[in-house]
Amino acid sequence: MVRWCLAFLGLLCCIFASLVPEGFVVIDHYPKETQRYIGSPSIVSFEGQLFASHDDFGPKATISTFVFRSQDDGRTWEPTATLKGQWWSTIFAHKKNLYIMGTSREYGSIVIRRSSNGIDWTLPINSTEGLITPHSNYHTAPVPVVMHDRRIWRCFEHRVPGTEWAVNLRPIAISASVDSDLLQASSWRFTSPEIHFNPRWMNGTDAWLEGNFVVGSDGQMMDILRVDQDLQYDGEMAFAVHISKDDVTTFDVSKDAIRLPGAATKFSIKFDPTSQHYFTLSNPIDPSTRSLHPNLTMASHFRNQLVLMVSSNLREWKSVKTIIFNPDPYYHGYQYTDWIIQGDDILCVIRVASEDKEGGADSYHNANYLWFHLIRNFRDLTFST
Repeated sequence: MVRWCLAFLGLLCCIFASLVPEGFVVIDHYPKETQRYIGSPSIVSFEGQLFASHDDFGPKATISTFVFRSQDDGRTWEPTATLKGQWWSTIFAHKKNLYIMGTSREYGSIVIRRSSNGIDWTLPINSTEGLITPHSNYHTAPVPVVMHDRRIWRCFEHRVPGTEWAVNLRPIAISASVDSDLLQASSWRFTSPEIHFNPRWMNGTDAWLEGNFVVGSDGQMMDILRVDQDLQYDGEMAFAVHISKDDVTTFDVSKDAIRLPGAATKFSIKFDPTSQHYFTLSNPIDPSTRSLHPNLTMASHFRNQLVLMVSSNLREWKSVKTIIFNPDPYYHGYQYTDWIIQGDDILCVIRVASEDKEGGADSYHNANYLWFHLIRNFRDLTFST
């Protein structure tokens, strides 16, 4: 079976070689005719191997997450598992095990699974085996899982009431001791209160979602969220909810609005201990694309550029390098990028809408690819000037 999978993936690599830019590797591909689209990319390094995951969405989605493995530093990939009832998930490693955490479906319950090899996974069937919340209506994405102060942290949003898309999402962070059984619901603490978004905070903003747990240079814990917004802020407005040591959340729009280019689409902020800087891969709006397409009125419509960004303080961000760009914003998107630091390099997986031999992507949003990419010597790129 493994030999067949490797042969099949090798054939895919040959087919797509002429359509995929140099330096990018196809992990998975869905032609638009399948009416299944690729979402929620995530990546982790585990015992000398790379594991990546994504889910599917669309009219014929299976509500599953698919796990892949690379044993040659990302040059080739093979499927290892299909996890039915796992969505919007982050894959991560802890204490010689892999974990994957997200929801059970769109706006489902919070669930987590464990594996020792990336092939065989536990089932979240009850509160002692990975079902963290008995009730549903949780939203998230493959956002960072962070170890801080001997606790494991991850952000979600609670949809209250359970209708509509995002205006009623309330940010929360959950955490568990690094020494606890992560499959036990009782191991996890939840922040409160659940703050309801107010569109009157800032004209032209509609919702917050897909928050990142981040620890500031002063030790302040935060949930930094994407903000759905129109173009008056150039797609740069993010909101930071503060989290106290006793799990209390607070937000003051006069102090906690952050300018981060690309904050209208999903981003992952991570801290690099070596350089003592924060990095993200986001979708800043290209001015020329914007001027050529005045009919696009929401900042999240522009996902045709992926840029490595850096900050020393989470409030002032600088562009380091454009990773990929296409002038077409309708059928090209390089979005929801997840990434890890390995030595001097950044390894990332990208949800991509781009050309294929079946007529290309359904739209910039409805992605047909999962790509892997290596950004070599990212610190030299950042600090050489």
